[in-house]
Amino acid sequence: MKYKNISTSLICLLPSIFIIPVLINFVYNFNIGGLNLLSSFLNAAIKPDISDIVLESTIKGLRTTFSIAFISWIISIIIGLILGLLSSKLYLSNYNSNNLITSNIIRFFLIPRAIHEMIWALVLQSVFGLSPLIAILAITIPYSFNFAKIISGQIDNLDIKPLISLKSNGANNLLAILTFTIPKMTSTIISHAAYRFECALRGATLLGVFGLGGIGTELELTLRSLKFNELWTSIWALWLMMFIVENLINFIQRNLKNYQLKPINIMTVTFVASIIFITSLNTISQTHLDLTIGIDNFDSLRIDIGSIIDGYNSLPILRLTTITLIITFFTSIISLSMPPLMLLTFQNKNINRVFSTIWSLMRIVPTPLSALLLLLCSHANLAIAIISLSIHNIGIMGRALKEGIDNQQSSLFDSFISCGISERKSWLYGKLSLEANKYLAYASYRTEVIMKETSVLGVIGGSGLGWQLRESLSSFAWGEVFMVIITYIIIFMLWEKISNKVQNIFIGLKSPEKSPYSMST
Repeated sequence: MKYKNISTSLICLLPSIFIIPVLINFVYNFNIGGLNLLSSFLNAAIKPDISDIVLESTIKGLRTTFSIAFISWIISIIIGLILGLLSSKLYLSNYNSNNLITSNIIRFFLIPRAIHEMIWALVLQSVFGLSPLIAILAITIPYSFNFAKIISGQIDNLDIKPLISLKSNGANNLLAILTFTIPKMTSTIISHAAYRFECALRGATLLGVFGLGGIGTELELTLRSLKFNELWTSIWALWLMMFIVENLINFIQRNLKNYQLKPINIMTVTFVASIIFITSLNTISQTHLDLTIGIDNFDSLRIDIGSIIDGYNSLPILRLTTITLIITFFTSIISLSMPPLMLLTFQNKNINRVFSTIWSLMRIVPTPLSALLLLLCSHANLAIAIISLSIHNIGIMGRALKEGIDNQQSSLFDSFISCGISERKSWLYGKLSLEANKYLAYASYRTEVIMKETSVLGVIGGSGLGWQLRESLSSFAWGEVFMVIITYIIIFMLWEKISNKVQNIFIGLKSPEKSPYSMST
């Protein structure tokens, strides 16, 4: 019997050997005294604090996080749709402009998407101080440009024959393109937008860890004070909210084919969104954290050629970039290989359900908190940076792989089983092999996100550009900050081009916005 796609299946599994040097490095720096603290943390998972004061604080934190996420999400979707249309070659060709050159120029100015929301938050926070409004801005900026790139790419992949027909009948340029794109793009917009809200919730939680309000702040404070029972109250509450959101998103995606763009549907969605938006604004206004400019910090925000040159000369850019790329590489291949290895090793539906729960918890815990937990029993080292980032991304990759496999037809798997092949080999050749190309293409795209996420590792001393960014911001060395951000942009743009080529190898994708999974970021 001929097994198909064995090579791609092995590519999904073999990189797991790279976890060995990471674990060796972690064990070498391990502090046995931290085991008691880790044991207390794990035991507290089944004994969360449910006192009235803790529950009230947790609910308030969830409301703030939800409000930050929803407001930034709505604004970024609106801006992203407008920018996506304006930056598409299809729109520009309608006005007889040099669409290739003009669209490339406009897309060049979408590069703020290369900067992680945490970097935006730290920079804005250094100038304006602590406020949930900073978190809203920090999420809105990169999400708007990222969504614009997705929409632009999707529009340019449409068949333009109906548009030509509309224009030949005398339709106005703008009216023609809106009439052409909206019906065709509705399902894509809803699918991507729905998942972006889940990303916004995770982003709002992460920014809360840096003092910008919400449940993230509760998580950070309880961890630093070692109040693990209160910490788990927040974790379980956050998990419940994310569980509801994820299932709602899955429901929306399953029923997109039945969705009809009718005026009554548009009015209903708009009305509900408006009510939630106003309620979210009210929640934010009650935090009493106003956006006030720190005059001293604002005056110090002066970047000239001299400060940039000084920043370049004072920073070991090559070493910091190398460390960042090493963290990205090891995190990417570990996050890629662990989910299929776990599913292959334990061929049991009940255990797989346990994995799903574990992965959902791994997705919601912000990376800095994972790093702080690991620092309880180890000295700062690259292994902690890699493991803490991997914990989060294994949860995301595991979900993507499991959903892809669950949506498969099981005929090939059943055929292998009927031939007397073991269940484990049947899963490897009958399920993983069918999903491998999609999974690898998505993993390639995910490396772009992981590279940006290395910026959140400022809590670990000496760990690449993320650590240097926090150090430079703390001393208001804006020339150094500028150099770190420019370096992030350069390596992201180069990494994106490499990722596109790798995706094309596995599944023939032209761009990340054509991700094999609907949840592409």
